[in-house]
Amino acid sequence: MSNLLKKSVLVALLVFTFVLFMVPYTNARKVEELLVEETEISTKDEEIGKSYEVVRMYEVTFDPGSGSGFMSGELVESGEEYTLPECSFVAPSGEVFDKWDKGEVGEKITIEEDTVITALWVKEEELEIKCTITFDAGEGSGEMSGEVVKKGTKYKLPECTFTAPNGKKFSKWDKGSVGTKITIEEDTVLTAQWKNKTTSSGGGSSSTSYKITSKAENATITPDIKAIKRNATQEFKFTANKGYVISDVLVDGKSVGAVNSYKFEKVKSKHTIEVVTTKAIQWKDLDEWASGDMMKANEIGLIPETFAGKDFKKDISREDFCAIAVRLYEALTGTKSPKVPSDPLEDTVDNYVLKAYYLEITKGISSTEFGNGPITREQMATMIARTLAKAGVHTYIDLNSVSNFADDKEMHKWGRPSIYFMSSKEIIKGVGNNKYNPLGETKIEEALSIALRCYEAFKVEKAK
Repeated sequence: MSNLLKKSVLVALLVFTFVLFMVPYTNARKVEELLVEETEISTKDEEIGKSYEVVRMYEVTFDPGSGSGFMSGELVESGEEYTLPECSFVAPSGEVFDKWDKGEVGEKITIEEDTVITALWVKEEELEIKCTITFDAGEGSGEMSGEVVKKGTKYKLPECTFTAPNGKKFSKWDKGSVGTKITIEEDTVLTAQWKNKTTSSGGGSSSTSYKITSKAENATITPDIKAIKRNATQEFKFTANKGYVISDVLVDGKSVGAVNSYKFEKVKSKHTIEVVTTKAIQWKDLDEWASGDMMKANEIGLIPETFAGKDFKKDISREDFCAIAVRLYEALTGTKSPKVPSDPLEDTVDNYVLKAYYLEITKGISSTEFGNGPITREQMATMIARTLAKAGVHTYIDLNSVSNFADDKEMHKWGRPSIYFMSSKEIIKGVGNNKYNPLGETKIEEALSIALRCYEAFKVEKAK
């Protein structure tokens, strides 16, 4: 074999040996590096998984069922226990809240999905609700046993057996005098009221006092005093119990209207005060935005008793608006509207319509016809303006100084002053695009909100 051939064979053997030993080593290093990289990635993924914990939240909302009103919903973590709350929806007419469709008030439920909780109602006569009456000694001491009675019971206020504080004697309960009957509509606490013991002044004209006899069912009269000194001045305030409104106040047997206070000045004889209440009006249905206004209107007495059970989302009639106008007049003046001497209208016997007619709030469609039907926004503004004027509010407006609505030409000449006066006071506003819509109609809830705005705007102005 030649030297060249031997060298070629030797080189080939060296190359073969290198490939045989080095390639596996290199591949093993690559595999090892790849395993290390994958391990690092896996570790990082595990760390990320540990850093973020997904929390699922579900929405709990409330449905009034056949009731009305609004209750705020809540967000609850998945799997959490949720306590069913008290119901604050307005009950349908003649019904009371029974329970939620998911359980009783106070019961705990587990939230595992978006949940709607619906109120269930029953007729009052089908559910015998029990109310607890307890007694509070106030400034006194001792104990009196409570009672459990059926809701709606006429309960006679008992004698007080608490121990009086030093120098004082029992006056009355915070809900009325001993012997007064109150209607129990909910769990009730009766708190004892105490007054200072008095001693004789020894006579003389300056010590002469006159007896004040007060009576209030489902209301309180403050201050609780039984006599007023001669020539003294004393104001009494009246507050209706929850669920009631003051419908009239009688002073010495004569009505002074559904007022919240009455002042005796320079007293020279004995007097009587009687506060008459009626149940607050319950409506059938109501838009959510109007709930607050309706509560206020109820407290003031702007909602007529004839509205009980009505759907306040329906359009109001001329007849029903007469009732609101009369109630607004009484609230602004603090007096009862006059009795109707006769009925000149052949197509109605409605007492509120006749009162509005004699107060000249409405004129009817003729001297003998009222003409019931939907009331237009123009007619409503006119009747409200007449009501305010009758109550002593100055309603003049200079039409040359106002900026006309775009639909001004759709207004009648007799309606323009009232429309622009109400608009200037922001009592009845436009409907958008600089339009008033004088021939449009109005919902009952909107009409009551307008009456409420009038009361709040002009009760102070009238007092000045």
